[in-house]
Amino acid sequence: MDIRITNHNSILDWAEYGFNQPVVDEYLRRYGVDPQVDSFDKEKLRRLRGEFYTAFLEKAAALWMAVTDGFKELNPSINEIIRKKFEDCRRVRARRN
Repeated sequence: MDIRITNHNSILDWAEYGFNQPVVDEYLRRYGVDPQVDSFDKEKLRRLRGEFYTAFLEKAAALWMAVTDGFKELNPSINEIIRKKFEDCRRVRARRN
């Protein structure tokens, strides 16, 4: 299994992509603004995308661990990166709650 931690676009053009319907719907629900047509807060959109990506990683990890013996089959360096990302996400969520 291979999951990208970075993407292939430049730092300057990130706001041109990633307007998937679930992200748009959630942004509209939270902030009352449609980021596809209205001016929007880029920081809020980045954070929301991060939430969706974190949820994806958590689901992918759960599926992976359900069919393997945990993380042992992953490349050790990637292993450490993923573990740190999950720890960071858990800390952020704990602070929000």
